Amino acid sequence: MENMTLIVLLVSWALAAGESTDVQYTENAKVRDDVLLPCACSVLPTSLVWQIGERVVSFYTQNENYKSPIDEHYINRTELFLHKEKSNCSLLLHNVSFVDSGVYTCHVLTKVVEGITSKKSLEVNLTVTVHETQPQEKSSQHPDISVHIGIPILAVVIILAAGLLVTSRVLRRRKQRQNIIYVPATVEGNEV
Repeated sequence: MENMTLIVLLVSWALAAGESTDVQYTENAKVRDDVLLPCACSVLPTSLVWQIGERVVSFYTQNENYKSPIDEHYINRTELFLHKEKSNCSLLLHNVSFVDSGVYTCHVLTKVVEGITSKKSLEVNLTVTVHETQPQEKSSQHPDISVHIGIPILAVVIILAAGLLVTSRVLRRRKQRQNIIYVPATVEGNEV
């Protein structure tokens, strides 16, 4: 009877731990960024698979005989944290592009007891957008244009100002010459 109670207890615990409901996260990234797709696991899993649709993005298993084909688009672009932190099943995706947008699924399989495993799945929706240029960057792109346009305009203004100055002096001297009245010189009452 004790064995039957133990089996019922193990089966009910396995069913409760068996398959977690999918939790969905949203991550945003810019083209060429690295992005972290979160997935927590309580212990070192028996196997871990990250997928986007049917394509395998990253794969880990304790069974060294089983190798899963990783999609060629993701080769040398992913990093798992399991080797550093046993409860971190997150995926770091390097150098993202528009093609990487989509729903990623983290499947974690953990051995509960001999013959009973627990499966947990988590979804992360990744949106990749283009880098927006900052206003500071835009203004730093145009000084060359304003300098190239500003120098000739400044030169024309200086030439016009100098021309006006010279013209006004010439006109003033002409006017002064016209206003000069020649008075014949007289020597003590005698006209010369």
